[in-house]
Amino acid sequence: MADTILFSNQPLAPQTLQRELAGEEVGAVVTFAGVVRRTEGDLPLRGIDYQAYESMARRALHALLVEAHTRWPSFQAVIAHRTGVVAVGEPSVWIGVATRHRGDAFDVARFLIDGLKAQAPIWKHRHLPLDAGAQGGQD
Repeated sequence: MADTILFSNQPLAPQTLQRELAGEEVGAVVTFAGVVRRTEGDLPLRGIDYQAYESMARRALHALLVEAHTRWPSFQAVIAHRTGVVAVGEPSVWIGVATRHRGDAFDVARFLIDGLKAQAPIWKHRHLPLDAGAQGGQD
């Protein structure tokens, strides 16, 4: 079972991504979806524009997976991140982890999303409604 790292400017398809995590030894599949919310602080959003330095982000995520495999040797993961404008309510990041036991699956998923947020060169820019532009946000 190989891990997968995916960047796409198209909507993520969680059901399709999760199919990559099947196996006869899999006893648990844990998924995490980070979804664009309607507001950031007090500002309403139309969406978020994600930009990634993709080659560096892939290296960072690969290193994160290597580290995770030293801590939890037997798992498979899919990490998918959107680029471009992601509308409110759509997932911007999706992580799936398959392993023999649920505890490890939860632990690996948390480790991967926390590491992605801290280490991968992925930036977001708010897209504010037209009437919120006067409040100083990026559009």
